[in-house]
Amino acid sequence: MNYLKWISVWFVAAIVTLLLVGTLNYIISPYNSPYRRLSEINYFSLAKLLVIKTFQVDQLEYKGLVLGGSRAEFGFSPEHDYFIKPSYNYGSPGSSVYDTKLKLKHAIKTNNIKQVVYVADYGTFILKKQSQVPKDLFADGQKYFYLFSTDTLINSFKKIFKTGAYPVLSNGQREHFHRQKKVNKAGGHAKYFAIYKDFYKGYYPAYQYQDTKKNSFDDFEEIMEICYKNNIKLDVVFGPSHVAMWEILNDTISYSKWLKWKKDVVLSMQKISDRFNKDPYRLFDFSVYHKFTTENVPKDPKAQMKYHWEPSHYKPVLGEIVLNRLMGDSKFKEFGVELNIDNIESHLNNQKNNRLKYISSKNQ
Repeated sequence: MNYLKWISVWFVAAIVTLLLVGTLNYIISPYNSPYRRLSEINYFSLAKLLVIKTFQVDQLEYKGLVLGGSRAEFGFSPEHDYFIKPSYNYGSPGSSVYDTKLKLKHAIKTNNIKQVVYVADYGTFILKKQSQVPKDLFADGQKYFYLFSTDTLINSFKKIFKTGAYPVLSNGQREHFHRQKKVNKAGGHAKYFAIYKDFYKGYYPAYQYQDTKKNSFDDFEEIMEICYKNNIKLDVVFGPSHVAMWEILNDTISYSKWLKWKKDVVLSMQKISDRFNKDPYRLFDFSVYHKFTTENVPKDPKAQMKYHWEPSHYKPVLGEIVLNRLMGDSKFKEFGVELNIDNIESHLNNQKNNRLKYISSKNQ
């Protein structure tokens, strides 16, 4: 009898504890304040970060999205005038094209999405793994599991006592100055750039996920199909990483394969637009030789770059210029090229020539 009594006591205590945890998390709501940043404890777990971002996407009727990998997450503010309000940065580190497609599908189910900026990166088309999205990420009951989780409870107390570090803002964009800590820790920009020399090792220059053997361009084309079917305005962007990143890519894969990918994106967009008898979505190439992308990398460990953290990720100030260009701002009209089926060949030839000029100037 005593045995059954203790089981009953423990059962009631567990239920009461769960209710208290859930109630506290619901009231404090650490991930749903308009001024709240996500906690660093979740940043180091990609799966947790995606869960939190998906939870936030479900909270408001978002109309616009930033999609892509970590470069999109770092560089583009959904609060820029370009975007319909409210908008959200749904980019996340390591997102494949397939992952981006899944996130778009989910966002459409829970929001009235009218506008998307997709920051397309070559690396996301040639990843080993098709997906890093947790299997149950978009399950209906996921938010209730999160409501009762100890991680949320910890972050509720962090919100109460205003403790902890927060690398991701409440609008989904990466915290603007978090990366500077890593630059400082590495000993300055030059040393941090050097860390990226082996970045593309392990990537495969075929548009095929190595684990499933499925084609990444099938996912890219489905993203466009989804946008056409749902009357979503889509702008595709090749982001303004530093030229050093392109040489790292050349050393590991090849510069020419990267250029071929750009052409394949143009051809793919034209193919899908023809299928729907619509104009192709806009595609802008900002990975061009320009004063922004060829910014000097200072050897002085205390000097700060204006536009880049390291060769891969650019700062929000450069993302803002990109969005200004998408709005038609003529201040930097020489930065970026709108691509289409008619100008892609000449553009790629220009890029080859500009690369040779840049390399020559650096060798002088």
